[in-house]
Amino acid sequence: MRCPKCDGMMFQERFKNLLEDSISFSFRGWHCIFCGAILDPVILENRTKLSMGEEKEEAVKK
Repeated sequence: MRCPKCDGMMFQERFKNLLEDSISFSFRGWHCIFCGAILDPVILENRTKLSMGEEKEEAVKK
């Protein structure tokens, strides 16, 4: 996978919640080896929704 920020190589990584001791969870995401960007399913979903909203706004403006 290529990083959308810098076009660098990304690798899959497991992330863990280290802030809360009582609730432990982990998730898989992608981590760029060059710029450090992190992508996970929630980030990708939010970016998709955002871009769809921007496309709708542009269509309304025209």
